[in-house]
Amino acid sequence: MKKAISGLVLTIILTMLLAFNIKPVEAELRTIYIRADGSIDPPTVAIKRDGNTYVFTDNIIGYSIVIKRSDIVIDGAGHLLYGTAWKGGCGFYLSDVQNVTIKNTNIKLFEVGIHLVRSSNNIIFRNNIANNDFGIDFDSSSNNKIYHNSFINNAQQVYILSAGCVNIWDDNYPSGGNYWSDYTDVDNDNDGIWDHPYVIDVGNKDHYPLVKPPSDFFISASPFSRTITSGESTTFTIILASISGFSFPVELSSSIEPDTGEISSTFNPETVTPVSDGSTLVSKLIISTTTMVAPATYTITITGRSGEKTRSTNVKLTIYPIPWWVKYRLLIITGIIGLILSMIVPATVMVTRKKRGLPASRPLIESKIEKEIRKYEEYLEKLEQLKKERKVSQEVYEKLKKEYEKKIEELMGKMKK
Repeated sequence: MKKAISGLVLTIILTMLLAFNIKPVEAELRTIYIRADGSIDPPTVAIKRDGNTYVFTDNIIGYSIVIKRSDIVIDGAGHLLYGTAWKGGCGFYLSDVQNVTIKNTNIKLFEVGIHLVRSSNNIIFRNNIANNDFGIDFDSSSNNKIYHNSFINNAQQVYILSAGCVNIWDDNYPSGGNYWSDYTDVDNDNDGIWDHPYVIDVGNKDHYPLVKPPSDFFISASPFSRTITSGESTTFTIILASISGFSFPVELSSSIEPDTGEISSTFNPETVTPVSDGSTLVSKLIISTTTMVAPATYTITITGRSGEKTRSTNVKLTIYPIPWWVKYRLLIITGIIGLILSMIVPATVMVTRKKRGLPASRPLIESKIEKEIRKYEEYLEKLEQLKKERKVSQEVYEKLKKEYEKKIEELMGKMKK
């Protein structure tokens, strides 16, 4: 009896779904805009802007990205741009833009991975475009360059919506084109490139399709900028990860612009070997500055090299000057100590001579002058040390040195009288 009732209830529910066209609730795909003015909307998403470069700082899930600005670079930094299980919308939607570069992004579970509308002269490279209904499609869009991507298990890898769309699908030989999961051929010369083109249509061919997904690594840095005071140190976190099984040592180096010689950098460790499963590894970039470094904003380029592969990223370092009271505190302290000693030492000498039954007048005067001379000689030595350590400017050094030497000459004259 209970089974019969359960079956009846199920039948009623199904009938209502069909009658009222009720569908299961689908996860809503939200939208990120890179506006024509360069702003990111909403500004809280995991994308960091540095001039005309936009870098993912984390995976972006459940969003479509609409690009309305030309002449920019979108760097996924190896992160995911992930749609929904229902595969709705587009991963990247480019409309009426030129000279946009999209790289280092894992684009998955969309109706269309990358959609271009009336857009030309764009570059799509080093992306993993997988498990979408359409990997990439073109609507009135030509002269775009698509290479070193992996098109994996998309229901249709490429879709040309309008006739006459002709694009470039490789970077010539031996650099190669893209990896296509639905294509196998022969590689008689074992150069990692199939011997025959991957044909999309009459006007679109990948002349050098890759035998395997392109192995690579990406590099990024966090944070994108820091602010310190002259003489201070700071650190940046350098992040490396493997793309398509890359597992070779990467040597890290840095360059600073403008290079004044007052900023030094070290990596810990200097060599990182990415793990083939794509896990991220980190190195610390340690930045040290002297007190003489010029206040300015510096660009630090971090470069990773592995064989012929070179990848780089940039960070900003803003340096403010040391407050004057901090800059001259050593000179102030030294002056105070010297003044105290000049008052204590002569009195101590006078007491000592009296205890010994010695006259205190003339010898005491000579002893006091000698102590004064020795004091200013010590000042000169400390001033030289401060100059070597770059804790005093050249102007202050020359001024104090002249004053100290003049004082010594005056005291020497008194001794001769």
